[in-house]
This record gives sequence, C-alpha cells and structure tokens, in this order.
Amino acid sequence: MLPLLVPSVVGILSFCPGPVPTFVAPSSGRCSLAAIVADEDMYYMDFGLVSREQQGRSYASVSGFLRIASGGKALPSDLKSPSLVKGSQSWLSNEKRLQDFALGVVSYPLLLSVLAPLVAANGGVNELSAAFLPAISIIFATLLSLTLSIEYSRLTKIQDVATSESASLALLTRLLLNLFPADTQPERRSVVVGALGEQIETFVRRSRGQELEHILENDPYGRLTDVIDGAAAVSEFNVDGRRARCAELVGVLLQTRTDRLASESLSLPEVHFQILSATGILLLVGFALTGAAQLAGGNPTFGSLASLPAVESCLLFGTLTATFNLMLSFALDLNQPFEGAYQVRRSAAATNLLEARLLLRPDLPDGLPFERMAERNNQTGGAH
Repeated sequence: MLPLLVPSVVGILSFCPGPVPTFVAPSSGRCSLAAIVADEDMYYMDFGLVSREQQGRSYASVSGFLRIASGGKALPSDLKSPSLVKGSQSWLSNEKRLQDFALGVVSYPLLLSVLAPLVAANGGVNELSAAFLPAISIIFATLLSLTLSIEYSRLTKIQDVATSESASLALLTRLLLNLFPADTQPERRSVVVGALGEQIETFVRRSRGQELEHILENDPYGRLTDVIDGAAAVSEFNVDGRRARCAELVGVLLQTRTDRLASESLSLPEVHFQILSATGILLLVGFALTGAAQLAGGNPTFGSLASLPAVESCLLFGTLTATFNLMLSFALDLNQPFEGAYQVRRSAAATNLLEARLLLRPDLPDGLPFERMAERNNQTGGAH
C-alpha cells in the first residue's frame, strides 16, 4: 500500500504552489509542493525580501530617458511596463492547465486504491469526512477571498500613490526651476536639479531597499526642504507665493512616498500560501474519501474493472485540482505586483517622470548617472 501512497500524494500535491526549492529561481516564486517529497533541502520564499531587493520595480522604462538625454523626445512605447520575467505567466498557459488536469485524472484511481481499504476498515471515516468538508470549504473560500482582496487593494494603492507622487514631483520640478533661475540662483538651482534627478533615478532604477538606504544617507526631499526653507530668509523669495507652494508640495511628496513604500512592503508571507495549499489539499482528499467510500461499499477485487472509479469522477477530480492550482497561482501572482500577469500599471507614473526629466534637460547636459550607464551598456552590447 505504501508504494501506492507516494505517487498518489505527489499527484495531488503537484497542483499546489508552495515553498521554493533551492533549484528554482526566486524571481518566479512558484513551484510544486511535490518538491517537498523529493527534496528536503529547501528554503522558504521571503516575499518581503524579494519585494525589497527587486530591481524590476522600475516605474518607467529607461528607453524614454535615453531619448530625452540625447536630445530627442519620448515615444508612446516608452510608457509601457517593463518586460515580463520569463516564465512568470506560465501558469496561464493552456499547456500548464492541461497538465494539471491530466495529472488529476491519472492520480484519482491511485488515490482511491489507497483510501478504499482504509474506509472499508473504518466505517466512520465517511461520516467524519461528510461533517469535515463543509467547514474546510468555508475556511478555504474565506481565506482565498480575503487573500485576493488584500492583494488587489495593495496593488491599486501602489499604483495610485506612485502616480500621485510622480505627478507632484513633475509639478515641483516646474515650480523650482522657475523659482531659482540659472542666471541669478545657480547654487540653489544646482542643488535642486541634483535632488530632483536623484529622485527620478530612484523611481526608474533603484529597488525599494536601495531607496531606503538613499533616504537614510542623503534624502532628496530633505535637501529640497533645506533649499526651500533657506530661501525664506531672502526677502524676494519670502514674498513669492511659489516658495510656499513648493514647501507644501514637498510635504505632500513625503507623505505619498511613505504610503508608497509602506504599500510596497505589505507582501503576504509564504506561510499564508502554505495554509491555502493545505486547505485545498484537504478538500481534494475529502472528495477522494467520498469516492473511496462508494468503492469500498461494492467490495471490489483490487485490480479488477470494478475497482476503477467512474470516468466522470476522474474528470471532475482533474477539474478540481486544476482549478485549485489556477486560483492559488493567481493569488501568488497578485502578491508580486511588479512582475507577472497582474502588476502595477506604470504608464501614468512614467508620463509624469518623463515630463520632469524633460524639464531638467537643459541643466543636465551629460544626463543622469543611470542614463550614462545604460548608454555605455548599449554601446558595449552593440560592439559585441
């Protein structure tokens, strides 16, 4: 019986996302729970760490900034989100759905062959499963609904606050450049241009972890605050309404940045998806117990045609396992808002950032550091 138990359990577990084995790249965050049976040397996916160190967080494509730095203008194609990570949408493919369905169909008879003798030996198992399944179904549905609600709210919050922050940044850029002309206020203008350029680079190239380090070391918004407050001592700026507007905008930017960073950090932990997987497995096992009770009631001889479940039952079990895996993969995809099928839409934020960069072009003839690096990489790649 034990040799049959292993493939049966593996067949069910293969549909549920879970801990990531050492041979799976952490960028995808998905794998089969069957790896638990095959390999005990594993680590658990730290979605918080992935979110903090993720370089693909970029809110705008580098290509548009390179065009502006070279004297051109951005194109509509520059407003698209970054390219998807390879394999991040594999769970949506028809091949993957068909594979899950086929594995469920094949595993169902094996699972019944294991459970039927247990049910026959203990007649109370069927009554227990009948009372147990409704409670598990409610738990699974409630937890899945709560998971999707939390993740979708987080995704929309990130999108909203990032768009708001980038729009305020573009407006602040326009106001500060007009407030501090290059001919009369070169020092203040130089500080302002440097701080604004660094914040744009943060949106485009830095991970959340790098942004937090940069805030601790040399906060761009803090430097802008110092320049604006310092200008209050000069009478011409003290009566200029634009200075007060700039000071107010910096306060708004600090608040929206705090909201954005907080929302980006609110990824659900790995254990949350393990609980979802466990409840899904219990539902599948409960369905199999019902079929095993019917099979045991007929007292079939093992290996005979009578010991095989109905084709309709196999197809239904395959459909259930494929559907559970699809929903769990959907939840995992939403938990990573900067990659996959469901991710933050960046076109509005990219538009605002490109507008701010265009305003800074006369003051940055050599471009921003990330633009120069990207240009060198392009030249190096072209040389090869």
